[in-house]
Amino acid sequence: MTYFIEGLQGAGKTTLVANLSKKLPEHKVFREGDYSPVELAWCAYLAEDQYAKILSKYSKIADEIRQNTTEEMYGSKTHYVVTYTQILTDIPGFHKDLEQYEIYNGRIDKKTFEDIIFSRYSKWDESDQIFECSIFQNIIENQILFYEMTDDEITDFYIRLKEIIKDKQFKILYLEVENIAETLEIIRKERVDSEGNEIWFQLMMGFLKECPYGISHGLRDFNDLVKHLEHRMNLELKIIKEVFPDNSIILKSKDYDLETRVVPFKLETERLILREMTTEDFDSLYAVLADPDIMQHYPYSFDEERVHSWIKRNRDRYQQYGFGLWAVCLKDTGEMIGDCGLTLQNIDGKQLPEIGYHIRKDQQHNGYAKEAAIAVRNWAFRTTSYPALYSYCKYTNIPSIRTAESIGMKPYLDYKDEDNGITHVSVIFRNQ
Repeated sequence: MTYFIEGLQGAGKTTLVANLSKKLPEHKVFREGDYSPVELAWCAYLAEDQYAKILSKYSKIADEIRQNTTEEMYGSKTHYVVTYTQILTDIPGFHKDLEQYEIYNGRIDKKTFEDIIFSRYSKWDESDQIFECSIFQNIIENQILFYEMTDDEITDFYIRLKEIIKDKQFKILYLEVENIAETLEIIRKERVDSEGNEIWFQLMMGFLKECPYGISHGLRDFNDLVKHLEHRMNLELKIIKEVFPDNSIILKSKDYDLETRVVPFKLETERLILREMTTEDFDSLYAVLADPDIMQHYPYSFDEERVHSWIKRNRDRYQQYGFGLWAVCLKDTGEMIGDCGLTLQNIDGKQLPEIGYHIRKDQQHNGYAKEAAIAVRNWAFRTTSYPALYSYCKYTNIPSIRTAESIGMKPYLDYKDEDNGITHVSVIFRNQ
């Protein structure tokens, strides 16, 4: 699994990259300025003749330039990616010269820019990597500030990008900033020189004022910067929800649980794997929820729209709570045969944590519901602080009641409601 770390300046991306890399030491980390298979920020992107001229012009450090160069093909021609910011030299003008060969800040036309991005992503091997600012920040800043693209045009770009990488395994970890102005004030104070003079803010404001979007929109001060970043964050969140809903996790900046929200959820038992469900699980889940025998005790039947809604609701729960109903898969084949997990349910007027389970008819009577429910019970008592866990169903749903009893639950409550007539509730306490 590859992770893209995104968010506004000051959101805590560098910290998240560091913490995640400690958690996943086998992952290769790509920061801004590194040679990256997808990102070219702080890197010069040179055609063969341009590269030859740079080596000739800076012959004194030609060997170091070569050591910081990676060859790659763009179309039928060789290009050279030079990580020039990693070259320490006192040669006047070197870094400024190489900066002119970056692909950002409107230095190349929009079509060529998009072609380069799409070409590099199409060749990308996504195995076990962590990228900082590689899928949103630099691309979208370039699109807004230099190409002056509309939100719909930028969204369309990401729809096309998603089509290229749809079969790759990745997650976008997005750090959502609650108070942008306050965050900017903090980094204004942090990013200063040795004498306390602001560096980052002055550079950022100069950048904003001089870009085509800044000129055409009259951007001049701190409030304009805040408005621009609000626009960018809202656009990035919109793209996440519309284009990458199954590939994204939205985290509150500097207030998240890395263990429960970020690392891919997986519970393993002797025969099963429980994982987050995705839109690709529709057919498998439809075979369960649309079966009238399985759902005979449910207050309504399931059509395609309700199954899609079921998946979306649980994916929303993963984002909000860190849990929901998870896909139940056979360990030896990976086949999804149902769902089981923890949700918050309205039980007799109270929001209580409930273990639910649904297993496909041809896989019932194998103990899978009990095995999955035990795993969820153990996970919930180990990971959450809930003092008790519940299971509820229509009083006539004897198989469900027996499954609850098989994992240690006891009868707790029967109450009248409109959906079930009488709802039966089982419970197990943490210290039981």
